[in-house]
Amino acid sequence: MSKVWIDAGHGGSDPGALNGNYKEKTFNLNVSLKVKSHLERHGVQVLMTRTGDTYHSLSERSSGANNNNVNAFVSIHCNSYSNKSAQGLETFSYFNSPNGDRLSKCIYDNVVSAKLYTKLRGTKNQNLHVVRETN
Repeated sequence: MSKVWIDAGHGGSDPGALNGNYKEKTFNLNVSLKVKSHLERHGVQVLMTRTGDTYHSLSERSSGANNNNVNAFVSIHCNSYSNKSAQGLETFSYFNSPNGDRLSKCIYDNVVSAKLYTKLRGTKNQNLHVVRETN
């Protein structure tokens, strides 16, 4: 059975991006819980960084996934940027990670084919803690 770690970005004292009363951490958790439910219906074992409004450091997130020997780590975010042209879907994986690249592209392609986004930013490699430090 596949085992996936879902990381609902931000949480607790870290609201993430803000837009009026809207907090990114709330969106991230809602989407993460829906992804968890969907994966479990397909026989995937799902572990989560958080299931409520709690804060966990980046190292707690990556070490939790590594200590549980998960097959995949997915961190969900709804980023914000002052440049209004920076909009749309993007997925990230770590440099020189063939498995990470495949997972990133698979998620991206499925979201695109479901027509959930009209603005597309592509798949990218980044040196982000959670994609660098998870196995």
